[in-house]
Amino acid sequence: MRPPVKLALYLAGLVVVFACSYAVAAAVVPQGAVRDWMDEDAPAHPSGPADPGAEPDGDQDHSPARPHPAGEDDHDEH
Repeated sequence: MRPPVKLALYLAGLVVVFACSYAVAAAVVPQGAVRDWMDEDAPAHPSGPADPGAEPDGDQDHSPARPHPAGEDDHDEH
């Protein structure tokens, strides 16, 4: 069998599998669970500044914490 035919059959199979998965999920998962899940992911307040042209506050650090290498403390000792 030629490679383009194999790829076409593979892609058609993927479409069928995803369509069936979507149909089963739509039939099995209750709408109330979907609404609760969607409401849970909504942020309580906007994360950006109210004014798009405003500068963010400099005293807030939103960078992720970096782990310290083994043997190092949080403070510098000289």
